[in-house]
Amino acid sequence: MIRIKLGVVIAGLDPLGDMLEPAYVAAKLWEEQGWGDFWITGGIDGNHSAAPLSGHYKGSSSDGRLPPDPARAVTLLSERLPKWKVMLEIDKNHIHFQRK
Repeated sequence: MIRIKLGVVIAGLDPLGDMLEPAYVAAKLWEEQGWGDFWITGGIDGNHSAAPLSGHYKGSSSDGRLPPDPARAVTLLSERLPKWKVMLEIDKNHIHFQRK
């Protein structure tokens, strides 16, 4: 199941960029791995690195909560999302998705 953290804004995400694709793929992976629900933790809201160049401000990036095995998740997500850059941002406690 996909959940959205309170306060996260996904309205305005670029509809041509299939911005919810990473969430659908991640939710399936979380279910397969027994990690519970996948949480979207960032959209066009908040402050993001590389501002104002961050894809978040353009509606082309999103973030998700880390699972129990973040490195495995990033590896598997990268394989399943070839059109996406999937990055582990441990210092910010999330996985970042950005359209390539």
